[in-house]
Amino acid sequence: MTLKFILLGLIDIAPISGYDIVKAFDYAALFYWHATHTQIYRTLKELEGDGLIAGEAVHQHGGPSKRVYGITITGKEALGQWVREEPELPGLKHPFLIKFTYAAGLDDEELLDQLDRYQEKLKGQLAGLEGKDTFTRMARSGRERLIWEMTTEYGNMYYRNELAWVEKVKAAIAGEGN
Repeated sequence: MTLKFILLGLIDIAPISGYDIVKAFDYAALFYWHATHTQIYRTLKELEGDGLIAGEAVHQHGGPSKRVYGITITGKEALGQWVREEPELPGLKHPFLIKFTYAAGLDDEELLDQLDRYQEKLKGQLAGLEGKDTFTRMARSGRERLIWEMTTEYGNMYYRNELAWVEKVKAAIAGEGN
């Protein structure tokens, strides 16, 4: 259900192709949601079928045609209604934390190796968020830019907190051996 509104929100910013939406999920601003190529295109088809967006074939000089989507009045109303709904608490799916929960059988070297690899992935994600303002530059107002900057700040804080947790775990494991 949320993917539907993510797509409506992106299309509300400016008309956009499915290909560009797929790329948008790689931008730092959408670090907090994942969608596959198939999910995106299926949802675009549903949104168009429901009259929330309208697609138009755009012919490109020297390239294949693409379908560009624009939001309809009905889509804007649905997006506005959704934004006003009662906030939901986030669900927590944390694959590494699940693995870590059952990792007591690993020796210190294996466990520290897992933590090191997780730490490197976290650093990569954090680096991806820092300095990327491509999405933020598309903001239509100062207020929208502020909201998007605060969303990105949340991501920075999240990954810094994860990194601090990894350091704490590594120190605890090192202290346990003494």
